[in-house]
Amino acid sequence: TMKRRALAASIAVLVLATACSRRTVQDDIVLITVDTLRADRLGLYGYGRGTTPQLDRWFADGVVHERAYATAASTSPSGVSLLTGLYPSEHRVRLLYQLVPDDVRLVTDWLPASYQTAAVVSNVVLTEAALGIARRFDHYDAVVDEKESGRDVHERRAERTTDAAVAWVGEQADPARPLFLW
Repeated sequence: TMKRRALAASIAVLVLATACSRRTVQDDIVLITVDTLRADRLGLYGYGRGTTPQLDRWFADGVVHERAYATAASTSPSGVSLLTGLYPSEHRVRLLYQLVPDDVRLVTDWLPASYQTAAVVSNVVLTEAALGIARRFDHYDAVVDEKESGRDVHERRAERTTDAAVAWVGEQADPARPLFLW
């Protein structure tokens, strides 16, 4: 939906703006993307059934952009746009399982060398085999070993993805260095 795309685009704009600033203090940057999240089922957009209490609390004091748009209807090209700031016609990823060309720069390529970069993804179309971007991160965890119910597609549930990200930050990330985590 439009609001779901708006949420994803808003997060991308904030991350890229933070990543490209010339401040001397280097903050951690966390980019959280959610595929197929329906905005009309989020409390922050007025849904009353209490399905997203943590997100509602997180955004209660934050900025919510109502008009932001995804660059593509598919996960791979849209995700690459989030990581590059480019339209699919510019980064040339228009289909699922289309590798990101070597000459296309990701946010990880723009960040200062002091940043450690990590990605923990849970969608099969974001794996190394699908996008070819693992080498551009210091750590790329793309374990998608759970079969989605009713489909011949593999994924990793959000809880396991979150646990993997938290474990990496707690056990392997260098707390003295700023972090970009997707």
